[in-house]
Amino acid sequence: MISLRSSYILRGRGIPAFNRIDVAQPSTSYIAPYLFACLLKFLQPNVAIVFYALLGLFSVAGTAAIIVWYSRSTTNALLLVSLLVCTSTNFKFALNGWDHLFQGFVLAFATALSLKPGMTSRRMVAVSFLLVLSTLFRPDGLILSLGILAVAYLASTSSRQFLLFGAGPYIVLVGAALALNLHQFGHLTPTTTRLKFGAAPSLGYILKYIVANGILSYSALTLLVMLTVFYFAFSHTMSREKGLLVVSSCLVTAIIALYNSDYLSGARMIWSPVCQLAVLIAVSSPALLSSSKHRLKELLDIAPIYRRQPSASPPQSTTRGFRAFLAFMAVVVIGSLTSLIAQRHKNAVISHDSLYESTTAQEFFVSQWIAINLAPTDGSIGFFNLGVSYDLPRFEIADFNGVADESIATRKAKGGMPGHNKWNVSQTLNKWNPQAIIPGGPIDPTRPETRANSLSHAPYLLSNSKITGEYDYCYVPDSDGGIADKWGFYLRKDIATRHLDQLRCPTE
Repeated sequence: MISLRSSYILRGRGIPAFNRIDVAQPSTSYIAPYLFACLLKFLQPNVAIVFYALLGLFSVAGTAAIIVWYSRSTTNALLLVSLLVCTSTNFKFALNGWDHLFQGFVLAFATALSLKPGMTSRRMVAVSFLLVLSTLFRPDGLILSLGILAVAYLASTSSRQFLLFGAGPYIVLVGAALALNLHQFGHLTPTTTRLKFGAAPSLGYILKYIVANGILSYSALTLLVMLTVFYFAFSHTMSREKGLLVVSSCLVTAIIALYNSDYLSGARMIWSPVCQLAVLIAVSSPALLSSSKHRLKELLDIAPIYRRQPSASPPQSTTRGFRAFLAFMAVVVIGSLTSLIAQRHKNAVISHDSLYESTTAQEFFVSQWIAINLAPTDGSIGFFNLGVSYDLPRFEIADFNGVADESIATRKAKGGMPGHNKWNVSQTLNKWNPQAIIPGGPIDPTRPETRANSLSHAPYLLSNSKITGEYDYCYVPDSDGGIADKWGFYLRKDIATRHLDQLRCPTE
């Protein structure tokens, strides 16, 4: 949602910033704001969000289709696809439209093309263009792309072919994108790079994250380890030099991702490397079950729809196309069913009054009142979790945790989750003078049970002299559906006095 808000600002300001009067690039992706801005030209915002999320699911399905299409063995391909789509990473993020999904798809495609024998100039250009996209979707694509470029060099017929059709286009296009970013924001990398790099609070936090997401749950991290072990166990049957280049770039990227850690479970940062490794093994490894009488293999190889004569064997490309199509459709169907089941569960949860446990739901509830009743000319809206700010496109947003504020992003990390452990409350208040502040949880200063949680929901906000002197803690009125605001938010006193007939603003 952060990238999507940047798309709104892009259409009005001409750069994918987060605010109209400040320079910061909170989107981790160089290209995502531009893609969503294009969708907004043809679709309504809510429809565009759903469509963008579906494109992410199609990217997962496309990755599965690539594995099946280029695999040496149908058995291996189906096993790899099953292992990939059954990760907690896929179940949690396949329909979220995360940048990793798109990046994983283009990297999988580039890996398959670079490992295919007989490199041609046209294929080299295709690999280069795909690697450009992978880097523009996320900066960490640079490391993964360098590994594939090295493979392309080994596969090229001459250094001239590699420079003209491989490295040359990549350097020019990525260089142009970085130069544009430097011109727009004064940095080569997004603001989130400076916010999150090295921001893990401790070695213990990193180790707990690895254990929770690599051992106690089956995620992309678990599969990365499994595929790496498999590669080295059977490396004598694969292309050793090219394989080592791919594996090395994947492991380096994974190590950096784990060093920076994450605040979300599921090891989403490992998705792209594991997609690359899955393609490498699909393309290079021999069949685990090589018997031609294997039932599933027979079924796919002699699918009646592709047989012109009872005794004729289908062309190899046709059979591969059928397999890839089946894999693509299977992932789409499984992903859609998973989404429907999750939605039914979500509806059941909401119907049992557990709405109040959802950070997003509570923030959205408050933000809707703000959108209707407050004016952008009276000041910005402060957030500790930026996602819901997408629903307030008319307002400037004061980001207390630095995702959209360079002056906070470059500060030293403190205790807490990566990406949410940098702040300077006084600096943000003085810079933005927000008319309202939506905390990450209930922090009502008149209630002891919520005061105790204030450090985790809004670090040091309650003890700030500007907050205690110039702001009231208020609750928005109940909705028509009977939903009550149980979290509350801070409202500047000059604004609160205009809405006392609507709000509940308890005093100590």
